[in-house]
Amino acid sequence: EQLRSGLEAGLAASRLYPASLTVQGTPRRLVARVEGLAPRQPNMEQVSRGPAASIAYDESGQPTRAALGFARGKGIDVSDLRQQDFDGKAYVVSVTLDQGRGAAAVLAELLPRVCAGMRFGKSMRWNESGVSFSRPIRWMVALLGDRVVPFEYAGVQSGRTTRGIRPGGSQLIALDSVAAYEPALAGEDILLDVSDREASITHAATALAASAGGSL
Repeated sequence: EQLRSGLEAGLAASRLYPASLTVQGTPRRLVARVEGLAPRQPNMEQVSRGPAASIAYDESGQPTRAALGFARGKGIDVSDLRQQDFDGKAYVVSVTLDQGRGAAAVLAELLPRVCAGMRFGKSMRWNESGVSFSRPIRWMVALLGDRVVPFEYAGVQSGRTTRGIRPGGSQLIALDSVAAYEPALAGEDILLDVSDREASITHAATALAASAGGSL
């Protein structure tokens, strides 16, 4: 739930609104899958309110020190100031355009923050990074389509390589794209969905009990 809420809030604050967000996992891995993510942030106008227009301009309409200081503080020419009404009173405002960035660059900054925001009842530290987590982090897969989203957290660099099950030697599995992830796990008999895993365990336990003449 922390992974879900952290991603939802982070994507919304970053002006990246996915069509869907699914969070699943096993005792050894946490997985978030986002679909329909915009390729880049939309541009956004930022309006900053300055002094009242009656203070910003003198009787002849020339900018005063108040207007000049406000424009200088916003890094724009005083001639670029506009006027806008707030609660029936005119103020000078600066309007700047915040250019949207590509989704990969935004995610590279967001994902480590989401990881760092997770809290556990019992945590541990295991390396010189000083990061506290429920267990040592051994690998991180971060893919946007077929591209790696590069970032580092807890001394681990994100990439496109996951691992198989521990009894099988935790073999390395390279992923060409997001689409390869689920088939790769299925090939290792890893069930990400908690309800699917519960059903599988219940079915196997029921069959085992019946083979011994018992019931579950």
